Amino acid sequence: MQKSSTYCVMPHIGLQIQHNGRLSVCNNNDLVFTNKSQEIVQVHRDRLNDSWDSIERQEVKQYLDSSRPHYRCHDCFDKEQGNMNSQRMKLNNLFGDLEPLPSQPRVLIIKPGNICNLACRMCSPEASSAWYSDAYKLAIKNNKFSGSYNDYTRTFSNERDGFHLNNDYLWEDLKKWIPELSFIDIYGGEPFLSTGLFKSLAWAAERNLSSNTSLQLSTNLTIYNEQYLETLSRYKSVFIKVSIDSHDPKQLNYIRYPCDPDEILRNLEKFQNYFKNFTNVELGITLTVTPLNLYYLDEIHESLSQYIPIDDFNTVHTPAQYDIRILPSEIKKTIIDKINIKQIEDFLLQEIDPSNKLFFDFINETKDLDVFRNQKFNEVFPEFYDLIAEYYK
Repeated sequence: MQKSSTYCVMPHIGLQIQHNGRLSVCNNNDLVFTNKSQEIVQVHRDRLNDSWDSIERQEVKQYLDSSRPHYRCHDCFDKEQGNMNSQRMKLNNLFGDLEPLPSQPRVLIIKPGNICNLACRMCSPEASSAWYSDAYKLAIKNNKFSGSYNDYTRTFSNERDGFHLNNDYLWEDLKKWIPELSFIDIYGGEPFLSTGLFKSLAWAAERNLSSNTSLQLSTNLTIYNEQYLETLSRYKSVFIKVSIDSHDPKQLNYIRYPCDPDEILRNLEKFQNYFKNFTNVELGITLTVTPLNLYYLDEIHESLSQYIPIDDFNTVHTPAQYDIRILPSEIKKTIIDKINIKQIEDFLLQEIDPSNKLFFDFINETKDLDVFRNQKFNEVFPEFYDLIAEYYK
């Protein structure tokens, strides 16, 4: 049977577990699942098995199967309109012929909480516990929160409770699912800080239940744990996406604060040495593209490619002020002429911020974080600063 023009395999075979313990079809569609009591599913109280066949999954499937873009799928369709390879296209290519199962997914995207040791500029406290302090200061300054710091951190209890080592519901269900999962895509927080996740992966590997399951894991490369690497090596195939966003140490520390760029390169070499005899494990760089590093993208790409292949340009959609499409038109044109990367150009030219509101949000947050973190945007990115100086007053 011919598939629709908007067909996506994910509502048929996929599931995402979000940082806050809620479920959705994938990480580019945030329509959350509800249970039989019409409450939002939370992994610290609901079983995965009971939540799989939700009405929300059926809704997304019905839309996309009938050539109608779902209203929460704009990330993929925006990229496709900009001639970029969307996640929908990638997953259809990889798993379009995979048979669905009635009681569980075949593809799982998991973001196991927000425990992280970095507070990357384009991240948020929902995805990184290292962001709490600065996020609280920003919330107080902008009149978006009025309580104490402890009150603020308590708003992220779902991120903590959902992926706690003692959440037997989640980890036991995951163990049961692994043998029939064709692919698990793992994000952070920082996955190497998720004890429950790696205990579950190791449980399956030790019982020879992992040989049909491929993994993809994103890491900031600040942690080297050989026991965890050994667990990964026992899966069918593994692609480790290392997050490095600049070749310049000062830029990398600024973007992925407060990382040690030298430590990241040392760990990259350790990872490469550990896996050098494993044919089932690959490493690649995921370069997250934001207004901060866009101007330098040609230089970054050329330099980082000397280490390992750059697997992907990860363009940010949220937080919206780090979406490269917010840049004013004349700045976009200058950058396009400099970097000459067609893969980025069509997407960049999409207009999403005609009033420049989000662009000024980016500038104001950059200034505030510079104060909180004792950093200086104009010194770390001098050429880009000169380009936007008239706005940066």
